Amino acid sequence: MGRMHLRFISQWKKDGRKIDVLESESESAIDPLKSFHSTLVMNFIAWNSISVLYPSLTFRKIAIVQDATGQRGSWWRKKYSARGFDIKDHDKALQDACLVCPGLHRSVDDQNSLNIYFDTDEENLVPHPQLYTSWNFQTTNTKHALCREVCLFASTVNEA
Repeated sequence: MGRMHLRFISQWKKDGRKIDVLESESESAIDPLKSFHSTLVMNFIAWNSISVLYPSLTFRKIAIVQDATGQRGSWWRKKYSARGFDIKDHDKALQDACLVCPGLHRSVDDQNSLNIYFDTDEENLVPHPQLYTSWNFQTTNTKHALCREVCLFASTVNEA
């Protein structure tokens, strides 16, 4: 399915509720997530866990836009704003600048992600190597307005 790295999309509906199931083209659950519109939807369910890549934002109902991913349109902004989420453009996310700094190299098992495992058998908790692909926040802005003052990773970001 092109740049979204999706093999298959399906919807499940019951009693007026709906869930979208997106299957990655690769063995990595986060390959498609790296191309999504915002931090809000960068979460996944794997065979043994649930992972939230930006939990400190998601649980505060804040979404920060990845504007360099190629996703167009405002339909999703309206949808999630109606659900109570505060949608912020990358350069307006000053309080959370370090979490979405394009110079911060992230991975699913880093300290900024949340992983809840289903299986308590320690042998099964070893992650599949392809699952833990890393990423950087995708934005056309190379730094935030406060990046130099608050972001530890500012020195790794190229100046515009």
